[in-house]
Amino acid sequence: MSTNGSTSDMTFPPDWHTGPDDSFHGKITKEGPFQPEKDRYHLYIGLFCPFAHRANLVRKLKQLDKYTGIDISIVKPYPKDEPDTPSKPGWRFNHKEESQYEGATEDKLFGYRYMNEVYFRADKSYKGKYTVPALWDKKLNTMVNNESAELLRDLQTAFDELLPKDVAEVTLYPKELQGEIDTVAGWMSDHLNTGVYKAGFAPNQEV
Repeated sequence: MSTNGSTSDMTFPPDWHTGPDDSFHGKITKEGPFQPEKDRYHLYIGLFCPFAHRANLVRKLKQLDKYTGIDISIVKPYPKDEPDTPSKPGWRFNHKEESQYEGATEDKLFGYRYMNEVYFRADKSYKGKYTVPALWDKKLNTMVNNESAELLRDLQTAFDELLPKDVAEVTLYPKELQGEIDTVAGWMSDHLNTGVYKAGFAPNQEV
């Protein structure tokens, strides 16, 4: 399946992006279309978002910014939606037509104003949520993955062959602790990570 002109001759795994309502589930592998290469990928995040934070933490702890050139663009924490805009474009970047928010950045790849424009670049018919984190492939000009848990697992080992030996040996998901990590991660997602959004989008104090 392909979604834009630059990927028309590329074969993608069937579960990468099954349609406009689906998220993106690509993996960085030597055997697939998204191969581990330097200066090829870009990560979109929001500093307010626990889900995006953990993808960025892997990027820093595995030094992917230094050794693989994975840079980041950072959306502003507000406003997520415009009440008077039917399409509700979602998260915004620092843009010449926007107020500037300290800690956010411009869209370093395309100069877009809204995160939804990045999604529509990957799939012009996309109908899902315009979330962060999202990993972009600059070579194929499309979205690799926008599922935080999948990126968390993938990024910690996907580029090891490009890293110095001591950095590649750093593991954030040791086998002997994987069961415990999965249990804690599930609890954190339900009670802490999503709590940020429940509080942030609550219509009143009672909620």
